[in-house]
Amino acid sequence: MKKKLIIAASAVALVAVLAAVMFIPFFEVKAEEPFVIACFSDPHHDYGIQNSAPYTRPSSQNAVKYVNKVTDGGADLVLVGGDISGRFSDWTDESIKNMMDGSFDLFKSASKNGDILWVTGNHDPEPSVYIDTMEINSNDYSTHLENAMGKPNAPLYSADIGEEHTFPFDELLCYRYSVNGFEFLCLNSPQADRRNTKQVGVNGLFIEQVEWVEEQLESIGKDKTVFLLCHYAIDKINTVTSAFYLADTEVYNESRVKMAELMNEYKNVIYCYGHVHTELHEALADSKESVQQIDPEKDSAIQCHMGSLGYCKDSYNDGNLSAEDPKVVQVMLIYVYSDRIVFAEHNTGEKPTFGGEYELAPYEISRDLSAQLCKKVSLFEKIFG
Repeated sequence: MKKKLIIAASAVALVAVLAAVMFIPFFEVKAEEPFVIACFSDPHHDYGIQNSAPYTRPSSQNAVKYVNKVTDGGADLVLVGGDISGRFSDWTDESIKNMMDGSFDLFKSASKNGDILWVTGNHDPEPSVYIDTMEINSNDYSTHLENAMGKPNAPLYSADIGEEHTFPFDELLCYRYSVNGFEFLCLNSPQADRRNTKQVGVNGLFIEQVEWVEEQLESIGKDKTVFLLCHYAIDKINTVTSAFYLADTEVYNESRVKMAELMNEYKNVIYCYGHVHTELHEALADSKESVQQIDPEKDSAIQCHMGSLGYCKDSYNDGNLSAEDPKVVQVMLIYVYSDRIVFAEHNTGEKPTFGGEYELAPYEISRDLSAQLCKKVSLFEKIFG
């Protein structure tokens, strides 16, 4: 009888302890799993690809499948670096909508929870500047963004920066999102009205956009790691961008110099860019070739090439990009741990990288991210999972 009473009392005590634990206030604990970011850029879903379902390249589809495989079901966040569209084919209102819907549905599927951020590139508004009847710019893309992530913080529209830089249609030029403890600053490529020979927005950013970045970084500070997503690199930096130079005009130089100065001051920034997909250079050999400090002598920000879904004009891909799938297709995966960030570039195309490997040697930087990677869990969850 005593033995039964002891067992019953023990059971009651255990239930009481468990109940108490379940109602203990939540505590912040260090995340043990990495925060995984999948980067895609420059698919160029044009050349007639936009005229038939699913309106995306097979190589882009394979890249998403590969990311889902190696991340065990998808990344925590997807970044798209622009140039989803292009000018090298006929466009209609229906085809531009199909291309955008198909592209964003595809890239969104590479995220476990459908979290996706993207920016427009220099080619994305071009159907509208070559076809007089169309009016499309970054606001058309932002509707997808808001459906996925909600309205952005601190948006900047072209109308907000005055008539000097306002083209026929207002644009969403800058926006900010907070994801999993990290701040993401996103810069769209300004629309250029080539019909009126206005070239300010081609291959560059408005100075007001760079000033907006400065304002946001001042509010965030220099202790937290920040991701900046932009179609363009700060040129003349590393092997990936060595063949690319911005137009030599006063407005470009002012913006470029100002952005470089900011990146030298804020070493907590990870600057992610696309745009470059001609000539492979040493970028095929090692992830480190795509991830470098903007100015090592000044301990500056890190600049990360996002890979490209459409390489051309190199030893693997003869001639210009076309409707045919490129042989080399790259994506960048960023693994954010509490004590380090690991960059791992992958080739998902027909041609593997030098050495025959699909995963390039990863590149790692040490950084204390424990404060940003904390999540609130109860002691019960901590003990019993």
